[in-house]
Amino acid sequence: MTQPTIAIFQGHTPELPDADVNVVIDVIRAFTTTHVAFLHGATEVLLAGEVDEAFALKEEHPDYVLAGERDAIKIEGFDLGNSPFDCAGCELDGHGMILSTTNGVRATLHAMQHGRDGHDGVVLVTGYTNAQQTADHIHALVERGEASRINLVASNPTGDDDLACAEFIRDRILGHGEIDHDEVVRRIRACESAQKFIDPTREKFDRRDIEMAMVPRGSNFVMLVLERNGQPVVEKEDF
Repeated sequence: MTQPTIAIFQGHTPELPDADVNVVIDVIRAFTTTHVAFLHGATEVLLAGEVDEAFALKEEHPDYVLAGERDAIKIEGFDLGNSPFDCAGCELDGHGMILSTTNGVRATLHAMQHGRDGHDGVVLVTGYTNAQQTADHIHALVERGEASRINLVASNPTGDDDLACAEFIRDRILGHGEIDHDEVVRRIRACESAQKFIDPTREKFDRRDIEMAMVPRGSNFVMLVLERNGQPVVEKEDF
């Protein structure tokens, strides 16, 4: 197998070179929440960059769960915050979700418009919970000659959690083992974004979200971002 070119970027709007695959990573918490939603029966997740867009989508899809945050706090009028723990307690079977977040959604919308070779480039999203599946899927694309240029986007501009996940995925695609599970968990727990969830005096934040974000969850799918009638939507793609 010819080794692919893998580049890691950080932030909402990095300058991305054209690539066959763009992977947007948000461990705390957007794409952990998205993964949990699919595991609990969600049919799709619509991405909204702005709060008013999210409310408009809710009007179009009243049976969808409206979830999201600003500054890590649930948006007033939303059904859920950006919480994988709360999402796990929702009845999602056969329903969709609408998601608007500070980091992951913004970075994904950027990747949809930049870094793709024409309109052929694949965009995936992931947290650490399905990072191994994402890496395995990309590795298979590389082996089949369908991908040679890969961008990994750690969506938190300063967070070591997303960066650790990006490095883990890169190593697994390349067949390296330099960063193991324990190292990723240590960096997630130690990162600045996690501290407000771990602090017991900050009652608006639930440490169970962080505990869920650090545990890989078995699934046979990756999370593929498509554009349908101008609307970015995350769907499960089995592999």
